[in-house]
Amino acid sequence: MIIKNRRFLSILLLVLIQGCVTSGAIPQSKSAPLNVETQEKILLAANNQVGLIEFYKSHLKERESTEFRQKLAKTYLSNLDPESALFTIRPLIDKPNTSLESDIIASKAYMDMGDYQNAEAILIAALPGEQRSGEVANLLGIIYAEQGELAKARTMFESARTSFYDDIKVKNNLALLDMLEGDNLQALQRLAVLLSDEQTDPQLKANLMLIMAKNGQREFVFDGLDKSLTETQAEQIYQALKSSSVLSLNSNKEALSKRDKTIAPVANGTVVE
Repeated sequence: MIIKNRRFLSILLLVLIQGCVTSGAIPQSKSAPLNVETQEKILLAANNQVGLIEFYKSHLKERESTEFRQKLAKTYLSNLDPESALFTIRPLIDKPNTSLESDIIASKAYMDMGDYQNAEAILIAALPGEQRSGEVANLLGIIYAEQGELAKARTMFESARTSFYDDIKVKNNLALLDMLEGDNLQALQRLAVLLSDEQTDPQLKANLMLIMAKNGQREFVFDGLDKSLTETQAEQIYQALKSSSVLSLNSNKEALSKRDKTIAPVANGTVVE
């Protein structure tokens, strides 16, 4: 799904998703240096992506660690650097006894790079058939949706739900499939039950805004926008969302593109991993 007037996309990104990345070193007491676990917690609490990358790299320089290598790769993914994530996780997935977590990280990196063939191959080889986990099924659903195979995508999302994978994420992804198939009312009904959840993911809230706009729920959209916007600005955003068109997923150039992370620009609708 793509907003035809892209001037509103940057506004939506600003008012719907807010992130804070803090840079700089961690302050340490001269008398009591912080231990590794505490340093990591501080960086995570501050959402200091750059600091986390340097933190994990410094420990990997001292000694090899599967845990820190996986964390570093995941931080690269969060920092929109899938190439570095894949480079970091490669030594682990090249081992004969690679773990499912490493394979999932590698698959997400390939997905972010638009290489769905390798992403799919890794997931299918990692956990085939009846052993497939909910997370793997959900990722395969995203891959199939990206390639326009909506029926296969729905089957995978339903499989993820059957495996008790995160229900909010799966409902979000199914709702986006509903919208791609033109059933905006079904998408709204699927997500409406999640409105009371105060911990709703920002991506899900953005999708709700889009779905509500396409169902004519003007007041809901206005309530969800930044209060600093003028009524004229809010109306422009509402109309842009309401009139957005859905592009075919048969072409990679027109496919929804990632970036939760879970496929990505807010105004386009976001699949959740």
